[in-house]
Amino acid sequence: MTTTETSKQNILRIASLTAVLAGAIGSMYFMFTAGSHQKSIVLIGLFTAWVLSPFIGLVVVNRLSKPLSAKIHSVIYWTTVLVSVASITIYSGAMPSAQTKPAFYFLVVPFLSWLVLLTLFFIVKRRHVK
Repeated sequence: MTTTETSKQNILRIASLTAVLAGAIGSMYFMFTAGSHQKSIVLIGLFTAWVLSPFIGLVVVNRLSKPLSAKIHSVIYWTTVLVSVASITIYSGAMPSAQTKPAFYFLVVPFLSWLVLLTLFFIVKRRHVK
C-alpha cells in the first residue's frame, strides 16, 4: 500500500472512530431527553444498553478488522460513519412522525443497525474466505 493510500485509510479510520463516538454520545443525549419523564431505572438501563449496543459492535468490528485488506477496511469505516450519522439523524427527530412515539425509534434503529452489521459481517467473511 502506498503512503497516500495509508494516509487516506488513517484519515478514514479516525473519521469512523470519531463518528462512532459522536453517534454514541448523541444517541445517549437524545435517548435521555426523550425519556426524561421515565421513572423506571431498569427501563432506562435496558434502553441505554440497547441503544449503545450497535456502537459497541461497530468498535469491535473496527478492532477485529485489522488483519483484513484495505478495501474491506474502507467498507467497514464507511458503514460505521453511515450507521452513526443515520442514528443521530433519526434520534434527533429530524424525520418526525405525528403517529410514532419516540420510544419506537430507540427500539427499531438499534435493531436495523445490527442487521446492517450482520450483513456487513457475512459479506466480509464471504469475501475474506475466497
